[in-house]
Amino acid sequence: MLELLVDLSNKSGLEVRFVQFDPRFVTGPGGMCKMSDRDVVMVDRRALLADQVAIITRALAKRGIRAMFVPQLLRRRMMM
Repeated sequence: MLELLVDLSNKSGLEVRFVQFDPRFVTGPGGMCKMSDRDVVMVDRRALLADQVAIITRALAKRGIRAMFVPQLLRRRMMM
C-alpha cells in the first residue's frame, strides 16, 4: 500500500521524501511542506508503517486527486 501511495503522490506532482528526523528538532512522524514552490511530503523513515501511510494519505486527500484512478480501498481511506 505504501508503494502505491508514493506512486500516486508522484503522479499528482507531490514528492515524497523518507528521511530520518532528528528528535531534538522535529516531533511527530512527518507532514506536507513547501520547498522551492514544490509540495513535498516529509516522512520519518523510523515512523510506524501505519503512520507513514496516514501521512501520505492525508497529503493526497488535501491535494485533491479526483481525476486520477485511485483504488477503492485507498479512496475510502482518504475520505476518513
